[in-house]
Amino acid sequence: TCYSVLFYHLTELLNSAHEFVDASALAEEMVSVCSSSPDAHFLRNLFEHLLTSGHVEFLLRIESPTLENWIAHEKKDTFLLAQYYTLHNLDWLSGQIMWKRATTVEEKVPLAERIDCLTRACNAYQSAQTKATNSSSAVSLVGAITQAGTPQVRQPPVEEINRLKSQADEQLDIASLQSRLLDAILASDNLVNNVGASELDALKTSLVPVSDLYNDYAGPLALYDMCLLILRTCHENDTASIAKLWKSILCDYIIPCRVRDLSAQTFLAELKRGSMLEEEDIVLDESAGSAYAKLPLFEDGGWVPKLKDRVLGLGKDLYGQGADYTFPLDLIVRTLEGLRRVQASSETSSLIDNIQASWPVQLFIDIGVPYPVILEVYDSLIHRESNGANDTDAWLRNMANVIGVLRIWVSRTNRTLAGSGPMQFANGGIGNKEQEDASAQLFRAVSSGGLLHQIDSYKAFLEACVGGDADVIASLSSSLVDCEDIIRQSFL
Repeated sequence: TCYSVLFYHLTELLNSAHEFVDASALAEEMVSVCSSSPDAHFLRNLFEHLLTSGHVEFLLRIESPTLENWIAHEKKDTFLLAQYYTLHNLDWLSGQIMWKRATTVEEKVPLAERIDCLTRACNAYQSAQTKATNSSSAVSLVGAITQAGTPQVRQPPVEEINRLKSQADEQLDIASLQSRLLDAILASDNLVNNVGASELDALKTSLVPVSDLYNDYAGPLALYDMCLLILRTCHENDTASIAKLWKSILCDYIIPCRVRDLSAQTFLAELKRGSMLEEEDIVLDESAGSAYAKLPLFEDGGWVPKLKDRVLGLGKDLYGQGADYTFPLDLIVRTLEGLRRVQASSETSSLIDNIQASWPVQLFIDIGVPYPVILEVYDSLIHRESNGANDTDAWLRNMANVIGVLRIWVSRTNRTLAGSGPMQFANGGIGNKEQEDASAQLFRAVSSGGLLHQIDSYKAFLEACVGGDADVIASLSSSLVDCEDIIRQSFL
C-alpha cells in the first residue's frame, strides 16, 4: 500500500538520523509533516509503525492530542503515556498516571511494578516541584502540545503538587516495607506456612494498609524488626511497644540457653520479662538435664556476632530518620553493656582491659550516633551508681566505658593518644568524612565548655572513689588525663 511505501522510506531516514546531521533534521521534518495529516486512520498507522519499528523517541515528540488519546485509549500503555507527558513538561500528569497505576484496586498488579510506578510518580512530582519553583509562573498549559482550539488544562498550584509528592513518598515507604516483609516471609518455609494463601496473594499483588502489615503480618509472625520499621514510617511513638520489641530482638539470638553463672541467669530473666520470649528457658548449666543439653551456652558468646550485625543493620534503618524514639539508646545501651558484663564475668579480663572501647560503643558509632549523644547515655550509667556507693565494681566499669567513648572520639579525630596502640574498628578504618564529623563534634563540645567540665567531674569522682582497686582507679585516671591533654592541645 501507499502507507507501506511511505513508512519504508521514513524508517530508512530515521535509521540514519543518528549518523548524519542532515538526515536527523530531515527525519524530524518528515515525521512532523506526516503527523499533521487530518487522516485519523493514517495517524494511527503512523503511530503504530513508529512504535513497532523502535523509534519511540520520534513518536513521543509528536505534538498531537490524537497521539495522547491513542496511547491512553488504544494502546492503554501507562508507562508510554507517562513518558509522553514528561517529554512535554507535564510532569504532574506523568506523576498522576503513575500514581493511578500504582494504587489501582481494579486489577492485581505485582508489588514490584507498583513500587516502580510509585518511584516514577515521586520523581515526576519532584520534577514538577522544581520547575514550578524555578518558573515565574506556576502554570503549565497542555495547549502547548495540543492542536489549536483544544481546552487548556492548568497545572495544579505548587501546594497541591507538594501534597501529591508527600502522599506518593509516604506510600512508597510503606510499599517498600511491604516488599521487605514479603521477602522475609518467602525466605522461610515456616513463615509461609503460617500465612494464608489469600493473605500472601494480597502481599504480592496489592498495596496492603500499613495497619494490616503490622497487625496481620509482622506482629503475629514475630517479625520484630519489621514492626519497628513500620512504627518509624508511621511516626508512631508507642513507647511500651517499642521497648517490648527491642527486648524481644535482644533476646532473640540468646534464649533459650544454658548459663554457668547465677548472675547471668538473673540478668537474662529480667531481660526477657516483658518481651515476646518470656516462656523460653534459661537454665543453670550445673542443673541442666539431658533435655537442655543441646541448648547453647550463653557464656560462649556465639550470639554476639549475630546480635551485633542485627543491631547495626536495624540501627542504620532507624536512627537519624526522624523517629529516633524507635531506637531507644538508653534501653539498648543498658542491655548490651549488661549482656557484655555478665557474659565476660567468667573471663579473666580486668577492668583495666575495659578502658579500651567496648563493642557496643563501636557499634553505636558505626550506626552513626553522634559522640556527644553516646557519651550522654554512658554518663547516665555512672550517675545511677551514685559515685560507687552501691557497687564499686559496676561503677568503675561504667566509668571505664565513658573513658572508652572519649578515647575513641579523640582517636577518630586523627589525634594520637599517648601510650595507645592502633585502634581497630568494625568498619575497617576511618575515612576523611568521619574524621571531620568527629572533629567538628569535639570542637563544639569543647567550645561550649561542657565537655571539659564533664572531664573535671569524672576526675573528681575517681579521686573520691573508695573501696575500688587502686591500680584500676589509677589507670582510669591516667587515661582520662591523657584524653584531656590531647583535647586541650588540639582544640584550645
